Amino acid sequence: MSRNRQQNPIVSSSQSLMYIGPLPPSKEFGNYEQTLPGAANRILAMAEQEAEHRRKNEEKIVQHSMKKSGRGQIFAFILAILSLGLILFSILKGENHLVL
Repeated sequence: MSRNRQQNPIVSSSQSLMYIGPLPPSKEFGNYEQTLPGAANRILAMAEQEAEHRRKNEEKIVQHSMKKSGRGQIFAFILAILSLGLILFSILKGENHLVL
């Protein structure tokens, strides 16, 4: 004897939430505070610290880049003066032929 049994498939669903930036969306932000009182202030403090850290690092990078650029200009100036000095010395000495 065969039974006609209808099988019900198992349905599963999941949901994930992603956001970009240090702060969650405002709807989620309130949920953090309800779940753990004081969490909103801690999240804001963390975001502020991260922003300050990022600004300091960017400032250091800019300062380092400016120093490197300045050093490069100084070395280029010294090289140009030395080259001009050698050329002038050669002309004054009478050795103005080119060696290739």
